[in-house]
Amino acid sequence: MKRWGIYLVILGIGSFLLPMLGLQFKILMIFGEAAPAIGGLLIFAGIAMIIGGTISEKKRVQSFAGKTGDVSMAGAGSTPGTTPGAAPGLRCYACKAIISETDMVCPKCQTPL
Repeated sequence: MKRWGIYLVILGIGSFLLPMLGLQFKILMIFGEAAPAIGGLLIFAGIAMIIGGTISEKKRVQSFAGKTGDVSMAGAGSTPGTTPGAAPGLRCYACKAIISETDMVCPKCQTPL
């Protein structure tokens, strides 16, 4: 949705700038003298789509973080026997020890990850 919003904003801005150069988008030529008003509406709609896309993206990220556990806070109050910064479910494929997302090797068996 954000991508379409960017396209609409570019089209709207172009509808204002191109007539200064004696040009115009062919699709907007059908509106005649109303093309600048249509360009303004395109800019407004594009900005609304960009904002809407950003909000829905944030909600999607927050819901994903809620389902998997907030990895950024995993080390804040870690309980004994857990690796600080470890996300729930991340384990070494060789020995099944809990690992962190940043580990390059398993802390228990030294297997490259």
